[in-house]
Amino acid sequence: MVPACHPVILVGSVHRNVGLCREHFRMTLRVKGFPDAAPGQFVHLVPTLEAPPHYHALDAPEDEVSWRLDADAGSRPWTGRDAVQQPMLRRAFSIAGMRDIHDAANLHAVPSSGHEREIDVIYRVVGAGTALMSRLGEGEKVSVLGPLGHPFPRPIGKSHAWLVAGGVGLPPMLWLAQALNECGRQGVAFCGARSVDLVPLTLTSPPPSRDARAATFSSAEFNAAGTPVVLATDDGSAGFAGHVGAALLAYHAAHPVAADQLVIYTCGPEVMMRFVAQFALERGIECHVCMERSMACGMGTCQSCVLPVRDASDPAGWRYSLCCTEGPVYEAGQLLWDVPAAR
Repeated sequence: MVPACHPVILVGSVHRNVGLCREHFRMTLRVKGFPDAAPGQFVHLVPTLEAPPHYHALDAPEDEVSWRLDADAGSRPWTGRDAVQQPMLRRAFSIAGMRDIHDAANLHAVPSSGHEREIDVIYRVVGAGTALMSRLGEGEKVSVLGPLGHPFPRPIGKSHAWLVAGGVGLPPMLWLAQALNECGRQGVAFCGARSVDLVPLTLTSPPPSRDARAATFSSAEFNAAGTPVVLATDDGSAGFAGHVGAALLAYHAAHPVAADQLVIYTCGPEVMMRFVAQFALERGIECHVCMERSMACGMGTCQSCVLPVRDASDPAGWRYSLCCTEGPVYEAGQLLWDVPAAR
């Protein structure tokens, strides 16, 4: 396990920023002095555009501060509309890979100590902030706050590790797969998406099997980590036709692993993670869940990312936990998915 490091605020530069599928991008940042980190931790990012005289305040949603760049002000050109909103709040992104610069050929290598590192984030364009990120080019600057949160624990005495990801929950699993492979764990990645054009992976030949009982080396990213993949798409456009949870059930039935030899990690849509957590708890399987919440600060100050967890020391038997500082990784049995039921 990488020891906990105090987060730092540093300015990184965009090394590459490429589209992966219809809505997802991978941005690689080069950052000097970034501390050690581990899979499951995240960074808080915001472009470091300054506000020169030709920026003007815009009316914005109450949870957003924005600026407008006048297209006729003589600044560098922007694509899109003549007026572009510049969100000023940071966005939280799981680290999808990190390495020293001299090891840049290995996309997901666990880094050793070094002064300059590359950090990968994979993000989906869903609003003004991520749309702006998708337009950032090589050499442009990004403010990086991190590493934040607690990482996935490494399995102790377990020979098998299954990684269950849905949608934008995929990024931390890429780095985790590499780390698990390097410590000798036999991994399988279960990846779910609505359709193949929303899968942020480089699919290879042979293609993903349509039989959920078969894990194949069909993704360049997971292949590099020695991890076969079970791909599930809701519309059946690639791999198994159906929900990734159904794929997990079918694979487990065909390849039963003793509970004391298996650990499950999951990240993605909450309904999917709830299913995976329940699956594991019912079978006595160790399971760690990487939760997602909107985070304005990422450091426990704004109190905006709370989620309910069990706590026997509290008179109510539960309390609210700050996802940014106590998570984002939780043991499955800690989580309460329905607070009214908990009362």
